[in-house]
Amino acid sequence: MDFVVLHKTGISIECLYYGIEVSNIITGMSQIDSGSLISIGEDVKFIVNKGWFILVRFNNREEFVCLNTLEELIEAKKIMLILDVELEKLVLQYQIDYALKEKNKSSFYKCVKKLKGLQYDEIQGASIN
Repeated sequence: MDFVVLHKTGISIECLYYGIEVSNIITGMSQIDSGSLISIGEDVKFIVNKGWFILVRFNNREEFVCLNTLEELIEAKKIMLILDVELEKLVLQYQIDYALKEKNKSSFYKCVKKLKGLQYDEIQGASIN
């Protein structure tokens, strides 16, 4: 699954570097900019008393990221499935066309602003095999 970062300032996520239990894990924070793509892999690790970590590709590298963190980012709408973003863009483009037809300036500007917030770098996306 591929997601796009929609939060204006980007997101910070905790990545697992080493360890199999809470007493010996080494983690670090990584910054992912707005508009960047995140590809979810199939590899997972379980850390006792910490939870599941899933392999994620972003910024041309692969890291294990806490599954709970990803779920929180999705619920907060800081990241969104690319398919959902593309669907939202189609709806907004229709609404922009309709606003132009009806000569409704406020609706037009509102939809254009929302559409600009859904832009991302389509070129950098590459799924994990």
